Amino acid sequence: MFAIKGILGTLLSPLVVAGLVGVGALVRFVCTRTRRFAVAILVLLVLFGYPVGTTPVANLIIRPLEASYVPVEDPGAVADLLGSQIRWVVVLGAGHVSDPRAAPPGRLTGEGLYRRAEGIRIWRSFPGARLHVSGRAGADTVSWARVAADAALSLGVPAEALAPGPRDTQEEARAAAERIPAGEPFFLVIGAAHLDRAIFFFEAAGLSPISVPAYFHSLDPPGLTLEDLLPSPENYLKVDRAVHEHLGILWAWLIVRGGE
Repeated sequence: MFAIKGILGTLLSPLVVAGLVGVGALVRFVCTRTRRFAVAILVLLVLFGYPVGTTPVANLIIRPLEASYVPVEDPGAVADLLGSQIRWVVVLGAGHVSDPRAAPPGRLTGEGLYRRAEGIRIWRSFPGARLHVSGRAGADTVSWARVAADAALSLGVPAEALAPGPRDTQEEARAAAERIPAGEPFFLVIGAAHLDRAIFFFEAAGLSPISVPAYFHSLDPPGLTLEDLLPSPENYLKVDRAVHEHLGILWAWLIVRGGE
């Protein structure tokens, strides 16, 4: 099931689909009979792809996933409002490398460093609380959980509860449920765009997470510049992430509801 999900996620990526369509159009361009059709496809790719790669449009596409969440400015105030003691701060995995040439924090890539930093900030507000860090190795020889723990240790954070085995968000939720009692509030740290799916899986596991968005893709610049109106790889990745999350939410609903 995990392998099937990974293959489908790759094949349905907008960047992959656009690339395959573009290659197909170029192949057809070689043939005289289909040249006009190929040109039309390439023109449509450009007309559609250009605006999607600009900052305003890319932010508009991913913003609905992030709009429901706000940063946790004062974790203590949130706990007081709930009237509950916080014993756990859960940080979900992201990208990493275990190359020893980089300092421990520098081995966290993508959103990983943001999640790690936010998890430590929340944790420091609750003396006696524990950090639960999960994340698989993937193609690396060391898990994200281990790399993240080493990064935290280099910043003065003591040993944590590690869950290096989970391969996806659903398995991370199950791993957390082995340590955290059902119904006990805890802070769940992850990127804002991923929170809808993460909350769904954690609640399906009987847990009561408090959402902590560690990173936002849709932050607007203080003022539009010419650079914002030109396509960029970063903006295409925002769109790719938005589609990935919507497909992930659909998948989550199907497998959880289907198993009931």
